[in-house]
Amino acid sequence: MEFPAASSRRGLVPWLGFLMAVFLLTLWIPPTTARFEIVMTSALEGQDVILRTQNRPPGVTGFIWYRGFVMNYTNLIAYVSWSSGKYIKGPEYTGRETVKFDGTLTIRNVTVWDLGIYIVVAILHHSKTEIGFGRLNVYRPASVPTLLASNTTVTENEDVVVMTCYTDEISIKWLFNATSLRLKRRMKLSQDDKTLTIDPVRREDAGNYQCKVSNPVSSSESAPVELYVNDRVSMPTLLANNTTVTENEDAVVITCYTDESSTNWLFNAMSVQLRESMKLSQDHRTLTIDPIRREDAGNYQCKDSNPISSTESAPVELDVKDEANVSPLHLG
Repeated sequence: MEFPAASSRRGLVPWLGFLMAVFLLTLWIPPTTARFEIVMTSALEGQDVILRTQNRPPGVTGFIWYRGFVMNYTNLIAYVSWSSGKYIKGPEYTGRETVKFDGTLTIRNVTVWDLGIYIVVAILHHSKTEIGFGRLNVYRPASVPTLLASNTTVTENEDVVVMTCYTDEISIKWLFNATSLRLKRRMKLSQDDKTLTIDPVRREDAGNYQCKVSNPVSSSESAPVELYVNDRVSMPTLLANNTTVTENEDAVVITCYTDESSTNWLFNAMSVQLRESMKLSQDHRTLTIDPIRREDAGNYQCKDSNPISSTESAPVELDVKDEANVSPLHLG
């Protein structure tokens, strides 16, 4: 079985020359009706795809499908004729293509080698034809991008953060706490959208950042990068309910006033070693000593810190007197 446009030397109709002339005419003659064409289609590599036609003319008796810009036998995929029942496969047939009698072309397990221009010729009665063309886009699944930051723990109004999204995809969007990032004046994107610069960083910039890449058929998000923004730690204030106490009689409550969440205690400039008589509140801001003993006398401080700085309160000196040295109260 032979493709009818393969050769004109055997007495067959010179289809290709005729169809090419019609094709060229369609490029400059304004259409009076809706143009017969292939619906542009996008697919993910590995999928089965169907190329459909629209505005199909009446009286169609068969279809010829080509891959590429030129209608010649070399680019022929297949030819199907309703009237004769013929189904002819061409050089571009790979075993994955099927031309159906409704004019659609099915390509199974598409690859990036299948993308490009396709031409379909609708064969009408009396040797008339109409030509349509369209494009198949084939994309690989968007690979997971990698997001890196110049620093993830920074100081408010002092530091600059540069985040870079490493990807081969063209379409890039930025997410902040899983929603689309709304750029502030302090934020700038590079021309290719791969780099986000925040200068200077503020407290409201703290949170999770991601870059999302996509093509027309798939998308992927980077792992989140969490940005910590801290103020410099302000000096805490340390107050005691009493600083001159009697051994084994009095109790002392020392409170550290601070907005920081990390509080440590110092005794004579060294970390406090808690004894049985000492208790810390759950937030570590209150130290209770009950009862007081001689060895508790000395300088107490609280130390606040965050990941970028720390500071200590002024010392509070605790004076512990021996019971024997306390003068009795005389009534008279």
